[in-house]
Amino acid sequence: MIRPLVILLLIPIFLKSQSDSIVEKDIIQTLANYRTKLLTDNVRAVDNLRILINKFSEIDTLCDEFGNMILNITYLKNFYKYSNEDILRISKENCPYCNFIYKIKTEDIENIASNSELIDLFLSGALTSTYPFPIYPKSTIFTEIGFYQIKSGQKIGEIGAGNGTFSIILAMLNKDVQININEISKGFISYINSKINKNYQLIDTSKIMTIIGTKSNSNFSKNQFDRIIIRNSFHHFTKKEKMLHSINQALKQDGKLCLYEPVLDSTGYDKRCNSILDRKYLLQIIEKNGFKLEEKKN
Repeated sequence: MIRPLVILLLIPIFLKSQSDSIVEKDIIQTLANYRTKLLTDNVRAVDNLRILINKFSEIDTLCDEFGNMILNITYLKNFYKYSNEDILRISKENCPYCNFIYKIKTEDIENIASNSELIDLFLSGALTSTYPFPIYPKSTIFTEIGFYQIKSGQKIGEIGAGNGTFSIILAMLNKDVQININEISKGFISYINSKINKNYQLIDTSKIMTIIGTKSNSNFSKNQFDRIIIRNSFHHFTKKEKMLHSINQALKQDGKLCLYEPVLDSTGYDKRCNSILDRKYLLQIIEKNGFKLEEKKN
């Protein structure tokens, strides 16, 4: 069966949601509630975060390398239980050309790990990175969610979810949506599970679950999903065709694959990552493996 594919190339254009879909005001209110909880749960840690951010005032804290470093520090500290000294050593080995890694001290590791959720939100663009971290009204996360047109009662899967922030926001927005979060990293899965457990008051935890996938298989149940979303990670898949086959099997008859993906001819992205795909090749490999392009936004 040929499945429909909807694709966002770098930056989505806002589509008005239907009456039973999530709308922008709901997203803003949900993010506001989430931010308030994070700010009030650990006031002292947030105050320390203000000091840490000032240290990186001349750094673009929304850059991919900074975000990856923060995420690595978080799960190395919280789940692999490395010492602060070992975390600094590993981080420098992983990113020897990142200027900001040499500014971090051992005491900063504690601040990063204890404020990881808040940092995740402003690295996603949903919040600004200056205290008190107000919601960023021009964030593409609002228009992106509107593009997917997710409705109550649907089952959604996200593959290559990283820190899980996007799926967790979806779960907070609509407690009637069932969400499966896929990652191949056990460290990321542990980190996502901890965030879900911490936010049980904002999430129906019975309707969100994490699944460890493989490079070639989502490990999602067959014929169960209304939408499967891949955000800015398809170019990193090393077994694209096998994964597309797995996705095809997991979707319902009228299910859709939603891809949010940079391409080589989009300004800037080809300079950030050597794995970024050519637009034509991206569409060819997906359509070759059981999908037909239904909608595309730049």
